[in-house]
Amino acid sequence: MYHIAAVWLLGHAAAIFSISTYKVMEHDQLVTIATFDFDWQAHIAQGLLTEEGIQSVIDNEIFGSLYPIGFNSIGGINLKVMNRDAPRARQIITRSKI
Repeated sequence: MYHIAAVWLLGHAAAIFSISTYKVMEHDQLVTIATFDFDWQAHIAQGLLTEEGIQSVIDNEIFGSLYPIGFNSIGGINLKVMNRDAPRARQIITRSKI
């Protein structure tokens, strides 16, 4: 009887933990907010976000330098931010008209 109760309690604690962990992870995921043709565009956008206190990462930058011709066919240079910062970051980038 005690083992069944312990398993039942542990099962519910694990379920609660996994739900709360998922909600935290959902806000902490990196999402692409903009894709650029050239690395200098991505760096200007990243600088604008940094000035506003938003941390960002540039993805695919090296491939753009190594394979400049036809690079956009594999996705371009992506600027990524945390999911929680994405709406504000998109506004900043859109306003800048880069």
